[in-house]
Amino acid sequence: AIQNAEIYREAINCSERATGLLNTIQSVSQDLGPQSLLLTVTTHASKVCSAERSTVFLLDEAAEQLWSVSTDTGAEIRIPKDKGIAGECCCYCVVINIPDAYADPRFNKQVDIQTGYRTRSILAIPIMSEENSHVVGVIQMINKVSYDGQPEHFDDEDVEIMQLFASFVGPKLTSSMLSAKKKPASGTCPRAKWPLVLPSFLHLQARRVQRILDPLQRVMRRMTEDEGHKLCRPRSSGPGLSQSLHKLKDSK
Repeated sequence: AIQNAEIYREAINCSERATGLLNTIQSVSQDLGPQSLLLTVTTHASKVCSAERSTVFLLDEAAEQLWSVSTDTGAEIRIPKDKGIAGECCCYCVVINIPDAYADPRFNKQVDIQTGYRTRSILAIPIMSEENSHVVGVIQMINKVSYDGQPEHFDDEDVEIMQLFASFVGPKLTSSMLSAKKKPASGTCPRAKWPLVLPSFLHLQARRVQRILDPLQRVMRRMTEDEGHKLCRPRSSGPGLSQSLHKLKDSK
């Protein structure tokens, strides 16, 4: 029974991550403004990594700040680019994985005291430019939970999946910001080069998603081979990978 539960848990995690990445691919192909795109990416980030909260910061180099949009109020959030966990991730271009926030001296407990929220674990991932030459933002995840709501720590697989996620959204966020800055007075936005490279880029990323799906397929085979196993196959909440690949090929 314990082995079956572990297999089922692994299948759920693989399915949710793959579905989340595929949904992200679909969302970033939409024509959204910077703030709407930030909110969309933030929502997907939480689902992909099973985090209670997430924040996607973009770097405002001129102001030397990281900025984002509150998912609760829609208000703009700004912090110095060299402050806090997100600031360190941005300035040093490093992944920061903190399993116990209160045991880490870099964590600012005052935020929890003011809000009444309890931060347990933190994962910060740098978002790179399309050329992978510099940091353009940070994805910060708070409090990983299991599929049944139990507290967990972010692990190496979470780091890998969020780096893949960041590679999805980084070029689109950059393009959206540049388009907003160059928007002419007439109200029409010049066509960014992103739509021209989107199909081939997403096709490449979808192939990488297949590597995430492979463990799920192996797990499901093990489940069906076990005659005494009574668990059902997890239900997919999104389109299949093959369908997404065909759509991407057709759009070229």
